[in-house]
Amino acid sequence: MVNLRGLAPSDVPTIQDQIAMVAQFRGIQNPALSAADLTTQLVNGLVNDGVISPDQASAIQTAVTQEVVKPVGQLTISGRLVSHSVQSAGVVEVDVQLTNTGTGNATNVELALPVPRSLGVTGFISLNSELSGNFPLSVGNLAVGASTVAKFFFNVPSSVTKFSVTENGAMQDALGRPFNFSTSQVVFQ
Repeated sequence: MVNLRGLAPSDVPTIQDQIAMVAQFRGIQNPALSAADLTTQLVNGLVNDGVISPDQASAIQTAVTQEVVKPVGQLTISGRLVSHSVQSAGVVEVDVQLTNTGTGNATNVELALPVPRSLGVTGFISLNSELSGNFPLSVGNLAVGASTVAKFFFNVPSSVTKFSVTENGAMQDALGRPFNFSTSQVVFQ
């Protein structure tokens, strides 16, 4: 980072400004190159001038690749009701599509036990674990824009005509950092 004295914090150049200044100083002809190409040109120039060693150049390129070139992105999982149907007396199947609507890939996505809740009338709704399977449910990885459908089965009394289902889950970003998500749908039957 360039250390500039005598400037107010709002006057300090952004990283893009600093790259442009270094590119101009180093005589780089095309500072609009990708971060990887620009870094390669800058580092090679410093090595050729004897300012840094090839090992230092490699470390700089690795750091830039990990921190700048491969941005992690924002993780966002959205859910929507795909379908629902009565399977047998008192058992309703609910299919929920989970989509990665963020800008980063979600890895190791898992769903916790879905939470149903009656809306408008009294009635106890429960997950039919025999038909729904075990939780947490491993979804795997969801690239940006990718979707998967999760099926849930609920025991729903006939008095309940509307209920909500909330899916809570966990995931990791490309650097392995943990994140949580929650999505909810309303089912009318």
